[in-house]
Amino acid sequence: MIYLRIFLDKDKCNECGDCLEACLKKPLSLGIFNCRHCSKEDAACLEACGEQAIEEKAGLLAVGEKCGGCGKCFACPWGAMVESRAGKAVKCDLCSNDGEARCVLACKKNALTLQRDGIGWRIECEPYKKILEKAGDKKTVAADGLYLVRRLHELRPKEENLLHAVVSEFRERAGDEVASREAVSRKLKSLLKEVCEEYGLLLDKERGEKIVEVAEANTFGYGALDPLLEDDAIEEISVLGANRPAYVFHRELGWLKTNCYFTSEEFATNLINKMARPLGRRITFENPRLNATLPDGSRLHASIPPVSVEGVELTIRKFRKNPFTPADLVANRTMSAELAAFLSLVLFGDASLLIAGNTSSGKTTTLNALFSFIPLSDRIVITEETPEISIPHKHRIRIVANEDAGITMKDLVKDTLRMRPDRVVIGEVRSRDEVEALFDSLLAGQARGSYATFHAGTAEEAVTRLKALGAREGDLDAIDLILVQRRIMIREGRGGKEIRRATEFCEMSRGRLVKLFSYDYKKDFLEKKLVHSDLFERTADTHRMTAAELRKELERRAKRLKALAGEKPSYAEFTKEVQDW
Repeated sequence: MIYLRIFLDKDKCNECGDCLEACLKKPLSLGIFNCRHCSKEDAACLEACGEQAIEEKAGLLAVGEKCGGCGKCFACPWGAMVESRAGKAVKCDLCSNDGEARCVLACKKNALTLQRDGIGWRIECEPYKKILEKAGDKKTVAADGLYLVRRLHELRPKEENLLHAVVSEFRERAGDEVASREAVSRKLKSLLKEVCEEYGLLLDKERGEKIVEVAEANTFGYGALDPLLEDDAIEEISVLGANRPAYVFHRELGWLKTNCYFTSEEFATNLINKMARPLGRRITFENPRLNATLPDGSRLHASIPPVSVEGVELTIRKFRKNPFTPADLVANRTMSAELAAFLSLVLFGDASLLIAGNTSSGKTTTLNALFSFIPLSDRIVITEETPEISIPHKHRIRIVANEDAGITMKDLVKDTLRMRPDRVVIGEVRSRDEVEALFDSLLAGQARGSYATFHAGTAEEAVTRLKALGAREGDLDAIDLILVQRRIMIREGRGGKEIRRATEFCEMSRGRLVKLFSYDYKKDFLEKKLVHSDLFERTADTHRMTAAELRKELERRAKRLKALAGEKPSYAEFTKEVQDW
């Protein structure tokens, strides 16, 4: 069947009340239009009702005459159970599914629409027909604040029914079994043939292939998100709820509205669980928030009611297919060639590094890039809550905290003491327990260094936050270096442009911050503040050089990094070269 629901566009609604007046149930609140028409197995209202007043009617749940107005069914997480003028509970039942939605007909602002959901998502092309035609054969178009995707295929109503039948049958038979795309495609073709034979339907080969392709996007892929995930220029994907456009953050154009929509909360929730399945995690009403990492390294955050008020929401921070190198960071001016050269010398030896910055400033990206400077022969142990560190070292071990199993970051850091690492990566440090884990690693003298990322706007803020989260004053010297990288909005023409810049590079020395590099906002330039420091002396000793020899080597490496910034080598090519420096 094709599922229906009434959708309220809050931007168009002026709360005139005509729709409520037209409704035979006489509800007192627009919340009635939040109804998702849950199945009997998932309906919180049905479970909460102690009077057995909620019954199935024309395939949908409805409030019957037994309702005494106790209000227990208001436990609905969507807020779709509302009070009527008669003092009883009411919910939308699509006018008993008789095809005449009186509220929709009564709305003069066209704020209410009766929407059909055949596959759980849609791509709207009609409003942007001229833009898409002008773009020719391009699969996607990014311009004028929009990111437009071409529709996979336009299915007819009967074909949508076939699609639903095939997908439902596939899920029932396959369950959580993970197969290859080719195996899924073969199975879907077989199921489509079975369904057509069962109902005596004739379907030409071309139309059948289109149904299978859309079904494949539902079962093996991620529906409307597939084209967004494929574009390497997109850094972030944000879904704000059902029947609202998804947004993307484009590397060059910033936030853009897309023409991609989820039309089913159920499909979106299932999609989140599909993404999180490899980690053994699941989002439910009992556990309504989730953080996970996709197979390609992209980070997923998602929540459902009661945490997210307006329905399911998810954010995907994408992992680049081609990782940034330090040469890329120099090319896009995130950091100077001089700073990158200095880091290449410092990180070879014994030095711990904390990369701080605001959200989405590229802290993890920079940490991944800098690991190309660390000898490939080193044994690296990575401890994380959500896997996101990606480094080129073959001799690496990744261990992940598991809240459900009661395994914390602190537990993992204790384990690293028995694993003889050359370097330890703590991942992102956010809480008191994780700060404690970081300093456990730092103070234990883990071989050549420990590395982590942290949320703070400046080096001073980083130190202040660390102390607020339990770090002792006397322990702060265990952090050798703090690199601050920020996401900055600058004026460009009539609008603004977002850039990422390393704004500070500091040494912790004798309990105080010593600034080695500092960003000049007016010049858009990272200035060297100190020519000599304790760290400089230690680095010279590590490389068995005099101060003059080290400065000369710094100049040589900075010059070569500037050249590499123009040559744009791959991550593997860059790493191979710098390992011989």
